[in-house]
Amino acid sequence: MKIPHRKTASRATALAAALAAAGLLALGTASANPRGQGMFDRIDTDKDGAISQVEMDAHHADMLAGLDANSDGQVTFEEAQAHRERQRQERARARFAGKDANGDGKVSVEEFGGRHDEHFAKMDADSDGKLTRDEMRAGHRMHHGGRGMHDGKRSGHDHGKMRPGRAADDANGG
Repeated sequence: MKIPHRKTASRATALAAALAAAGLLALGTASANPRGQGMFDRIDTDKDGAISQVEMDAHHADMLAGLDANSDGQVTFEEAQAHRERQRQERARARFAGKDANGDGKVSVEEFGGRHDEHFAKMDADSDGKLTRDEMRAGHRMHHGGRGMHDGKRSGHDHGKMRPGRAADDANGG
């Protein structure tokens, strides 16, 4: 048996704690959110309506196995990062596929515009074919589930103001 280095043991402990916290967070989300019910049901393997410590431990072991690319029983930072990147790629592919209406692996101007035309129409509250600043803000809130722009800003991005040099970029097509 290999005796882990002190830093490795600390990382393993931190990783185990993070996975446990993620599992508990997922359970809390599952119980508070009907959409998360699938997670609860997957962990509750004996289907008794409760999750035992044995079931939680098995779930964590499955999570670790999914992260452990080289099957050595330990997860490195690099393996965790690679797993996160794979998940990010899968989500990006799913979003792209949602825009690719005809499934040809490409998004045409019509496919891209059609989706945005619907969104524009929903945001155009007075149906005048134009979006005011207020309609844009309301549309952002609607599109982002109530997490719209606050004081003209959202997630560190300033959606309401032109940045220096932006007008020239826009005028030149870039």
